[in-house]
Amino acid sequence: MRMTGFIIGTITGMAAAAYLSRKRPGMVAWAGAATGDIISSVKGKAVSAVMNRKFGQSGSVQPTSVNSTGTANSAESWGQIEMIVNSDPELKRQAEEIASETPTTH
Repeated sequence: MRMTGFIIGTITGMAAAAYLSRKRPGMVAWAGAATGDIISSVKGKAVSAVMNRKFGQSGSVQPTSVNSTGTANSAESWGQIEMIVNSDPELKRQAEEIASETPTTH
């Protein structure tokens, strides 16, 4: 892409955004929210793909359910954390080092 095309496109986009924000402010807000939703969805899929590639799990780990008080199921959460820590030797070593330095309260 040539730089002039990029600059012309940027200026055109800015002019269109300024025009729409004056004529229909609700449309601009809707477009911004829709763009944010799309970006969040793409980010979530990318993170899932990386995690699946890294840990070799194809959808076997589901998000933990949240009960009515808003807290996640603790046993499932700690099980997933332990699985992730055990899959990476360097991370496991660091976690053990931190655990030996931190006094336990229970």
